Amino acid sequence: MARLEKMLPAMGFVIAVALVGITSAFKDAPKGQQNPFWVLKNPANIGSTTPADYQQGSNDCSKQIHFCGFSAPDNGSGEPNISAVTNLTTDLNDLASDNDGHYDQSMVVTYQDNE
Repeated sequence: MARLEKMLPAMGFVIAVALVGITSAFKDAPKGQQNPFWVLKNPANIGSTTPADYQQGSNDCSKQIHFCGFSAPDNGSGEPNISAVTNLTTDLNDLASDNDGHYDQSMVVTYQDNE
């Protein structure tokens, strides 16, 4: 019993140090970044897979008929990295052939909901 009494303060110290370490690790963890939202520069280019046809914008769909834009990382040149998002190229190609469809296999495309 005497050994246990001598070990308790040391065990308490070890537990306290572990808790401080774990807490600070969670506090310093990087926050998830949200990808920018991209809109067409020219609505006539609907469904384009050319990064230069897009610019960063807001996802306010009130001025759009159907297709609003999509979220994707910046490619480092101020343009969307379309190929970095799974199925986005497919969604844009499908949209180009039928711009009334709501294609979003990539889960990043936004449409105006007025229907």
